Amino acid sequence: MMNQCRNQPSSQVLAALLLLVASAFLSSGCSRNTTFCSWVRNGFLVGPQYCRPGAALEPQWIDLQSDPRLVDESADLSRWWQALGDPVLDELVTAAYDENLPIRQAAYRIRQAESLQAIAVGNLFPQLQQATGDYRRVELSRNVALPLPLPRFSEFGVGAQAAWELDFWGRFRRSVAVADANLDASIADYDNVAVLLLANVASTYVEIRTLQEQLEIVRTILDLQRGSMGLAQTLFDSGKTNELDVIQARNNVAITLSAIPQFEAALRSANNRLCILLGIPPQDLVAELPPAPIPTVSRDVQVGVPADLLRRRPDIRRAERFVRAQSERIGIAEAALYPRISLLGAFEWRAEKLDDLFKPDSVFALISPGFSWNILNYGRLANGIDLEQERFYEAVLAYQQTVLVAQQEVEDSMIRFLKAQEQADRLAIAVSEVNASERIAMTLYETGAIDFNRVFLIQALQFSQQGDLVASRASAVLNLIAIYRALGGGWEIRFPNGGQGVPLKAIVDPGPSGPIGAIPAIDRPIRLPDLPVEAGPTAPSQPGQPEPSSSDRERLSELLERLQLNQREREDRDVDSQLQELLRGRDQPEPAP
Repeated sequence: MMNQCRNQPSSQVLAALLLLVASAFLSSGCSRNTTFCSWVRNGFLVGPQYCRPGAALEPQWIDLQSDPRLVDESADLSRWWQALGDPVLDELVTAAYDENLPIRQAAYRIRQAESLQAIAVGNLFPQLQQATGDYRRVELSRNVALPLPLPRFSEFGVGAQAAWELDFWGRFRRSVAVADANLDASIADYDNVAVLLLANVASTYVEIRTLQEQLEIVRTILDLQRGSMGLAQTLFDSGKTNELDVIQARNNVAITLSAIPQFEAALRSANNRLCILLGIPPQDLVAELPPAPIPTVSRDVQVGVPADLLRRRPDIRRAERFVRAQSERIGIAEAALYPRISLLGAFEWRAEKLDDLFKPDSVFALISPGFSWNILNYGRLANGIDLEQERFYEAVLAYQQTVLVAQQEVEDSMIRFLKAQEQADRLAIAVSEVNASERIAMTLYETGAIDFNRVFLIQALQFSQQGDLVASRASAVLNLIAIYRALGGGWEIRFPNGGQGVPLKAIVDPGPSGPIGAIPAIDRPIRLPDLPVEAGPTAPSQPGQPEPSSSDRERLSELLERLQLNQREREDRDVDSQLQELLRGRDQPEPAP
């Protein structure tokens, strides 16, 4: 009965305290931001209820309707690099994902976010939980006005105490929601690092193969130019030409040779970048890679619709999670407007002698409900809410900007991919023509119909256009990789079964138009010792030379007829015009006489 009487005042105090807090809530607190009804409807949380912000999205890509190479299927991009059909690239991607240091850093950021989330959840429970123990030896002054009867005593104590701030307004639950959003954002950041890593590995690998092919083109062109230089030297030694031809031939060889150090330096730089992506110190990986050409890609690409970016792009998901976290912080700031209700409890044994410590009469117990309320600070607290709201608006705009930039990156990559195909195809025609022109020019030079200046010009163009063709073919592959990166492909590599969607089109059939920018073979110069030429000395016939094709004979005959019918000046101009037609692949107007 006595215990019931002792507990009754505590219950009355607690009820009065709750009534006081509720009255304060209804009279002043919720009138500024949160109403009582919305507080109850939101699950006893003050502050706004979050909903995902809108973002501007086009219904389809710009070129989707006009270009059949773009397919509006949402493809499974979880292993997009396998569509390039290069086993070496597959192994490099797997090694990079396992060993790359930045992606491992991103993994540890996820672990950090998990720890912070667990800490936030722990704050839902009593924030202070302590076991205590102490010993005191006290000696009081006897010279004070009212000396105590026991000026000297000892005291032992052991027990526990706890303090619990009740989450009456949702401050701690909002903190958990912030931690959850930040954890989701850290996962999205990990996925974004993976997307960039896989794209960088593939791009660097394609760059290495491109530079290797460029070097091979240089060596092939050098063989041709050295053959031309040997022919010019032979004709000069026999007195049939002057030394200018030899000098020009040497100049062509020197210019071509000068490109080799540049390509080799770029190749080493790409090699070093690949090593860092693989998480290893720089070493000569290129020497260990088996020889392979630039990967072949399909002319078609599955791009889906812009709305797919909202679920695919990790950076968009990360930006949206930041918006969510900032929305929750508004509620945390608003909770500071209201009183903090807490419970304090303690249970101890205290005694003067250690032998009496755990006797029933040594028990000390305390329970103390209470509240604290920041009054006369509403200007500061209100501005704190405004600050969090402005940060929320900033986060919304950052999210919307991320969506816009994502669409721009996809559109840029798509148009570059499509135009790189067209450029490569046209350059392949140009290279085929310049190769034929070089063979014709060498034949004409050997027979004395033209001087070496035309050979010099054509071989310079041949070197330049061959390099441009290789670069344009590589550009098509690199821009396809950029499309996959812009679409957010590859982060599903952390799932054993990949992603969802239509399987990505395998690169097995380049289509009816053939491979993008197929490089024509560079043939050796043809020789026509049997064709009579009146202008200039005739070079002696040499055994073992290949016979020209019928098309080469027809084109050469047309040129030689012009040489025989016209004067030397008109002759040279017509040959120049014909060679330009061969190089440019289109008709040229006749030069004025």
